[in-house]
Amino acid sequence: MKRQAKLETKQQQELRDTNEQLEQESKQSLKSIEEQMDSQKEHLLSKEERAFEKEMLLKKKQMSEDESREIMEQHRANVRLYITQWHR
Repeated sequence: MKRQAKLETKQQQELRDTNEQLEQESKQSLKSIEEQMDSQKEHLLSKEERAFEKEMLLKKKQMSEDESREIMEQHRANVRLYITQWHR
């Protein structure tokens, strides 16, 4: 009987250890995925920013100062919204 109780205790501990290890691996995988997603979002935002700046340089001469300012304000609002949604 003692031997069986020791075996059951050992098996329960191994099961707890295995579950704990799986949970840690799962957390690490999730963290890695989140980091990759953040990196991709940063890359996309940077790419969009460069495209916007390029377009502004090309079109700025054709716009009035008010139009240019309005577009820049809208762009900043869009970036803030994007960043706010990104960190949810």
